[in-house]
Amino acid sequence: MIGPSTSPAQRAEKQIAAQFAGPDVLEGAIAWARDVLDDAGIDATRKPRAAARSLRAARPGLSRIAARYLIHRVRGGGPAQGEGRGALLRR
Repeated sequence: MIGPSTSPAQRAEKQIAAQFAGPDVLEGAIAWARDVLDDAGIDATRKPRAAARSLRAARPGLSRIAARYLIHRVRGGGPAQGEGRGALLRR
């Protein structure tokens, strides 16, 4: 057995926790992403790829999956539910 399976959202949350510090890591990361996108004048709903590039440029260690997760949350999406590859992380 290789080990327990983790969903893409769980991997993204783990990566975000490693990148950001503070008591409410996930909420702080979402607020940071919102601020970065507002400063850049990028609408994450209309231009998700540009939003991901902007977040990754602002925080070079941020993975693509973590950037997509933050964009999902900035756009008003809730935490991902369930297992497997959901619409949240599809290309």
